[in-house]
Amino acid sequence: MNCPVCGAPVAPADTFCASCGHAMAPSAAEQPTAVLPTQQMPSAHVTPPPPPVPNPPPGTYAPRQAGYPAPSTYQPAGGAVPTEASSGPNIALIVGVVLGGIALLAVATAVVVFAVMPRLTSRPEPTPVPTETQAPAPAEPPAAEIPAGVYPEALQAARAEVPDDYVIELADETDQRKVYWAGPPNSEWDAVIVVDKVEQGWKVAETSPFNASAPDGDADSQPGADTAAAEDVVKRFLDAIKDDKPDQAQRLTIAPFRNDPASAQYSNGEFKSYTIDRTESESDGTFWVYTTQTWSYGTEKWRYDVVPTEAGLRIRNLEYVEQ
Repeated sequence: MNCPVCGAPVAPADTFCASCGHAMAPSAAEQPTAVLPTQQMPSAHVTPPPPPVPNPPPGTYAPRQAGYPAPSTYQPAGGAVPTEASSGPNIALIVGVVLGGIALLAVATAVVVFAVMPRLTSRPEPTPVPTETQAPAPAEPPAAEIPAGVYPEALQAARAEVPDDYVIELADETDQRKVYWAGPPNSEWDAVIVVDKVEQGWKVAETSPFNASAPDGDADSQPGADTAAAEDVVKRFLDAIKDDKPDQAQRLTIAPFRNDPASAQYSNGEFKSYTIDRTESESDGTFWVYTTQTWSYGTEKWRYDVVPTEAGLRIRNLEYVEQ
């Protein structure tokens, strides 16, 4: 058997626990029983009883002999069994209380988590804010239909008048009109295309064969063939050279001057100023425009041969004028 307090093994005959000193109650087998008188049967031979066995000291194990009950211990009057107070705490009881408290705490925590967390994580649906009914945006007016023959760019309009492989060059331009020269690759110009500005874009106003020669007749009968127009062409040419815009200058020329590097040159800041001295008209409708030019290295005088063409007045040649 084991001690009910500390659990140490205890012999049935031990009165106290050898480990913790707890008083052991006698078992039912060890309770004193009344010895009833027995009737002796007559027998031929009676065996004498064995000598009594002395009681062992407390705490020692004594084997029982068969046929004799174990000696009983002393019991005080009234049947009370003397006990000795335990000298140590009840460890099993303390451990049970602690474990029970931990279990209760875990259950309470689980209840709080499952009851409160869904409220913390869930968000209420936003309340829709009433909005004012907006009037539909007014429909945009339909785009104006572009008439046939009108193009968004002047060059596109000119390109539509000649074959795709033709070379096209801008010869003259204003805000409302652009003049193009066109011709086959590696060849002479053979067409002049005049493109005018219209409401929706650009449209070709005239396409004519290229002719650098002045037509027959009086110069005054040619459109724009006057002194002011001739001087204006020379001014535009010299301004382009002075501003280092050789491409614009060359557009105002035709062969043979167009083949001269002087028709598209850079002044590099050396061309300071110029003046138009006078203009002489010829019987064939051409003009000689005389100029005085000041360069960083000195002053020179040149005259320009201005002739009417299908694209307007152009510089055909120039000559140096002796001082």
